[in-house]
Amino acid sequence: MNVGPGCDDDVDRIAALHVAAWRDAYRGLLPQAYLDELSVDARKAQWTRALADPAIEVLVARHEQTLVGLASYGPSRDDDTDAATMELYAIYVAPRSCRQGIGRRLWLAVRRGVAARNGAAVTLWVLQGNRAAQRFYQAQGFVADGQHKTLTLDGTRLAERRYVWPAARLR
Repeated sequence: MNVGPGCDDDVDRIAALHVAAWRDAYRGLLPQAYLDELSVDARKAQWTRALADPAIEVLVARHEQTLVGLASYGPSRDDDTDAATMELYAIYVAPRSCRQGIGRRLWLAVRRGVAARNGAAVTLWVLQGNRAAQRFYQAQGFVADGQHKTLTLDGTRLAERRYVWPAARLR
């Protein structure tokens, strides 16, 4: 398996993996109707924009020719962070490829990229009930910093918790 930058030719596979990963990871956490209505075409548009944005890095993990994971990161979108704080926007692994070290390899590639950009710290947001993601990020050294926010999907209010990977660990 190798991890490297995503490209325009990957966008269809990235979008399909994103939808499949959401349907798997968020089953029981997000409204099922919302998950059922997820659109690969809509995600394709989102990932096309991300790949074109020079501030956002999109990484993909491939096993032979098959896309098995993706990650994206860039500047923090939070008002209470400084310009050197980066945000991990996503790490997703294909449902059939989970628990094989792919997420960790993606995170290590993100770490190298953040260090190359002189990032001061890395933040990310995790859905409150997403225990698997919380365990994964905590195992990588992320700590909850006490910040919370609420979002609404299909009329359902969902709480998210912010995690931070301290700057000292980047060096």
